[in-house]
Amino acid sequence: MREPLHARAVPDQGAAVVITPCPGGPLLVRGPALVLDAAGRPVDPGRATFALCRCGATRTAPFCDGTHKLRRSAPGRDGDDPGGADQDDGAGA
Repeated sequence: MREPLHARAVPDQGAAVVITPCPGGPLLVRGPALVLDAAGRPVDPGRATFALCRCGATRTAPFCDGTHKLRRSAPGRDGDDPGGADQDDGAGA
């Protein structure tokens, strides 16, 4: 059973948050990170490790939904995406 959002609203100050950029993919966030929406309200990522979108095409902003994989395989793509979305992130996100 998942812990309610309010119980995780303030991250443990002693725990480390590790953010790993995946080549051509999202930012993987591991640890007790607090995600806020544009209005400053907490957003529940639903898990302890989650991926933040960097391509801007996700339907689940700010979280990655794997759309970057579709974008790089779309017809007409020439493989020179400045955002790096033409490389495999190996994250499965």
